[in-house]
Amino acid sequence: MKHNVLIIEDDDALRTALAQTVELAGFDPIPTASFLQARRTIRSNFQGVVLSDIRMPHASGLDVLNFAQSLDTDLPVILMTGHSDVPTAMAALKGGAYDYLEKPCAPNKLVEVLSRALDHRAVVLRSRKLQIAAERNDAAAVNFPGTGTATVQLHRQLRHAAATTEPVHLFGDKGAGKRTAAYVINAMAEPDRQFFRMSAPQASVDDIRNLPWSDDPSTFLIKGVSQADAAVIDQVQVHLEQFPDTRLVTSDRLGVDAITLNADAPQVIRLPNLQDRKSDLPAIFEAALRIAARNLDIDMPDITDSWRAELWARRWDANMVELRQFAASCALSAQAAPPAEHDQTLAGQMDQFERMILIEALKKASGKAGLAAQHLGLARNTFYDRLAKHSLKAKDYKL
Repeated sequence: MKHNVLIIEDDDALRTALAQTVELAGFDPIPTASFLQARRTIRSNFQGVVLSDIRMPHASGLDVLNFAQSLDTDLPVILMTGHSDVPTAMAALKGGAYDYLEKPCAPNKLVEVLSRALDHRAVVLRSRKLQIAAERNDAAAVNFPGTGTATVQLHRQLRHAAATTEPVHLFGDKGAGKRTAAYVINAMAEPDRQFFRMSAPQASVDDIRNLPWSDDPSTFLIKGVSQADAAVIDQVQVHLEQFPDTRLVTSDRLGVDAITLNADAPQVIRLPNLQDRKSDLPAIFEAALRIAARNLDIDMPDITDSWRAELWARRWDANMVELRQFAASCALSAQAAPPAEHDQTLAGQMDQFERMILIEALKKASGKAGLAAQHLGLARNTFYDRLAKHSLKAKDYKL
């Protein structure tokens, strides 16, 4: 970490002396004459501390403190003050200031306080880095974003399941994320495990035999287990006995009381639906929208008020399936949206209206150009000419 000391002092001679002391101590001074100059440097990830005079023209050290606190409450701000401002500085300590120094301050005292503050800052930034790394490697938090009660409980259950090799049964409503949960459990397991799956309703005995069974540690997910044929269940049990390092994960809309295979699973996890995770809808939608934008190779769009309104208005009976479709449609509309600064002439506004009509027709027709042209009463060639005029492609609206 860099050992930056941002110095804010309007007195030229004192600012120079402070910078020299800081440099001689082995730190990197950033001298500035005012809060206006300094605020461009103050960031939540600033690798250093702030040393500011408390009494300055235009903006005081308290303004510096308030600004720093608004960005990062853990950014150390040390205030320098004259004797008459000591009560103010002590009050600032209660407001989040790291420390204060009376002027004139002995160089050794200044260096001692700066050293403590820089050590504190290093610990904070190191902890944040570790936390970010942990979150990136935490497949539970990445795949099930949010901090609501139901989501946090699910995170705990998935992490606990990943730390064992015991069988797991996942159940919950359609689209709640049972398959994703199985992937998460496998991704967080150690050592690395092969993952393979099958859908029980369509499976045959031969399908079971042809799966990539292995003596290596692996995870086998069987979906819709309550609809499995008895012969299929028998064949699965035969292979599980033959390959004991294969961990069984079953999923269904029903709990273990309605299944035979894995009915004695020691770990049973109910996947909460989106109504259970309603407080996390903004975070869940943002994650889905980010994926949709990445798939379209466009920048992450700004979330509009109308999208937010629809997010809260819907029941989301199909859960993540429905929400992902909604996010994809929002990303498509953002991709097709005209620039913010557009032609306000009559011709320009008519072009914008025509573009909007074409997009809506393509959406309703699920990207089928012929059907969209028919709905608009246009010949196919004319319709394609209109699409080309507005740089639109029918395939982009296939959902």
